[in-house]
Amino acid sequence: MRISMANVTRRFALGIDVNSNQLRAIVLSRRFIASAAIRIEHMGVCALPVGAVVGADFIDPEAIAAALSKALLACRCKKALAASRAAMAVPASATLEQQVSIAQLAPQHGAMMQSDTALDVLESAVLAQAEHLAGIEATALAVDWFRLDPTGAPDQLTIIATPRRYVEARLEAAAQAGIMLHAIDGADAAALRSCRFAVMQAGQADRRYGALWLSAESGRIWLIYGHSVERELKFSRADLATPTLMARLHELVSSAQPVSVFFAGEVDKLPLAGRTVDELSSVLRCPVIEFDPLACCSGNPRKCSSVQGELEKRNQASLACGVAMSFAVAFGLALRWMV
Repeated sequence: MRISMANVTRRFALGIDVNSNQLRAIVLSRRFIASAAIRIEHMGVCALPVGAVVGADFIDPEAIAAALSKALLACRCKKALAASRAAMAVPASATLEQQVSIAQLAPQHGAMMQSDTALDVLESAVLAQAEHLAGIEATALAVDWFRLDPTGAPDQLTIIATPRRYVEARLEAAAQAGIMLHAIDGADAAALRSCRFAVMQAGQADRRYGALWLSAESGRIWLIYGHSVERELKFSRADLATPTLMARLHELVSSAQPVSVFFAGEVDKLPLAGRTVDELSSVLRCPVIEFDPLACCSGNPRKCSSVQGELEKRNQASLACGVAMSFAVAFGLALRWMV
């Protein structure tokens, strides 16, 4: 009875991040009151067979479904997942993203957009915008739209579009593991959401800051002031080893110096490119703070222990550093229903 009542009084969300060699899943929950803190219920990771994922394509959906089931094996709130919201990421290279003003996109509906449910009436306008953005018919696209910052910038709408086949493959793999997906999101958008949340928890949201995300294939840095992205820079993983990128990063902050940069993603790719966090801090002329989902969720009075797979072989200290950083995308996916 105690468990079922907990499920009634809390809402749950699942974020799933799949790359070429690993699947990561995180479960968040929050009580149904405005001031409630977010709690991490579970973090799980499972290795994928070589060739199961190539780029954005799911070559072996069965193997991915098995990995998802294994990543959630130790989750203590499995029953709640049946009624939870779930999202899976698509690589940045396979998505198109645009921020638009609701007032400009659909002037006749601007004043009505008080809730995320009300955003449904924008569907026809959003699909037309996505078709224009992608250059292909809307029927061949899967499109999602949401507010990145509902409280601070309620008029700003984020539109994500990706070829429909990528979404169908993810729906199939999740369904085989007994999970119903409610959204597909760009990996970079999810990572940015995580960093912005961490900044809010650190009390720095009213100052200029940066968010740096590094994936297995590429990277992206944003300079943010208030609720607006002032500048951003995309780069490939190969660029990371070049002096040219270091110069571009230095130039990026030369006219708009952030107080800090939150770093999320595949931190283990830095040494492979001959770089360190300290070097990035020197180039960006400010502290580079590693994203830690365990630190920015005040709903966890003690450290999250529901971690399995490769994480079982690591101690809690390493989890709180590089390993936890790699959950930024999964965390950001689940976070969209928590804030």
